[in-house]
Amino acid sequence: IVSSVLYKLKPALNNIFKIDFSKLETVGDQSSYVTEIHQLFASECLCVATMLPSIHYNFFCTQLAQKFVQSYVETIFKCKRVGTAGAQQLSVDAHVIKNILLNIPNIGNDSSKSRGPTKAFTKYI
Repeated sequence: IVSSVLYKLKPALNNIFKIDFSKLETVGDQSSYVTEIHQLFASECLCVATMLPSIHYNFFCTQLAQKFVQSYVETIFKCKRVGTAGAQQLSVDAHVIKNILLNIPNIGNDSSKSRGPTKAFTKYI
């Protein structure tokens, strides 16, 4: 399941290469690839959350976050040049992605189920 979600996230991660971080002059709210990642996490994790019990969903979230962070860091290191504004934009994007990842254990959560990130998950992120 984790590999399937990561496979669907790959095109959004590859959109990082479409941004020239060396020539970026201003820092915006968040990049378009972050919005894509957020939408994919929301749809895919909602589907998984409805099918798995809470304990298994938390394990899924932990595995997904670990694999995604690894892919995200590898992708960032493949960016050729990064200017000052580009580094600031990447920092903003990373902060938004951190918040997205911290929220995935709560996706599909209703008031009758008490789902949330474990301490280990929060510490990893």
